[in-house]
Amino acid sequence: MFGGKIIEAVGDKSRDLTDKLAEKYRAHVGEELLAREARLSQREAALDARERAVAEREAQLKRYLLLPKIYVQVPFALAILCAAVYLGYRALLPAAPAVGADNAAGTSCFDRGVAYYREIGSYPTLSNGENADRKIAGMCERSNMAFGH
Repeated sequence: MFGGKIIEAVGDKSRDLTDKLAEKYRAHVGEELLAREARLSQREAALDARERAVAEREAQLKRYLLLPKIYVQVPFALAILCAAVYLGYRALLPAAPAVGADNAAGTSCFDRGVAYYREIGSYPTLSNGENADRKIAGMCERSNMAFGH
């Protein structure tokens, strides 16, 4: 019986030591986990800072690369706009008077041409034998101001 109490006391002491050892091991593992967690948090913070820096650099590059597009697209768009405005106003302008139509002075280009060739004595046939009416019509077709205004 005495030997049984000693064995029981040694067993109790062994269990106490095992419990204390397990508790210390758990505390050690807990501290180690906390330290690892702190290191991971630091690394995550550093990575977040790097990601923000990369995102900021990408935004700067996008702005930098956008400038050449703007320098090309805006003048091109303005040129197209100017051409459209010019063509629109040109379409709204009154048309030049047709050949044979009266102008502001009351005489047509053709009439002024006939008057000119009569004045120099070359109507109805020019000195080279060409028909004056055809010559006047061709010149007035090219320009309504062929014989003045």
